[in-house]
Amino acid sequence: MAGLRRLAVPYAHEFVPDPRMLAPIYHAADLCLVASRQEGGPKAILEAMACGVALVTTRVGQAMDLVRHGENGWMVEVEDAGGLADWAGRVLRDGAPASVLDEARSTAEANSYDAQLPLWDRFFDGFVERQRL
Repeated sequence: MAGLRRLAVPYAHEFVPDPRMLAPIYHAADLCLVASRQEGGPKAILEAMACGVALVTTRVGQAMDLVRHGENGWMVEVEDAGGLADWAGRVLRDGAPASVLDEARSTAEANSYDAQLPLWDRFFDGFVERQRL
């Protein structure tokens, strides 16, 4: 946000204090656009997928592992503003195919907290002694 202020680019930022408030916000959106240059997540990728919102993202963070271009979302190279605009325009003009949104939902479900717990259990098996209650 500091960079936007420095460049005098208008923006709006709203902090959502309760994560349960996110689903209705996503459901009001036609598209989730992630234009990051560098990212650890972002959480918005799985949130949009879980909520059935079409996703166009740059190739950052977990997007590289989760998004399969044209199958469960659309992904372009970092700083490819033209690509972002092109794919966002296509999705907004033509709509996202149901098959893409269905695959995105499956991706979100496969990467949910509950789905990941058994993987973490196997990962730490042998590294951490389990407490017996």
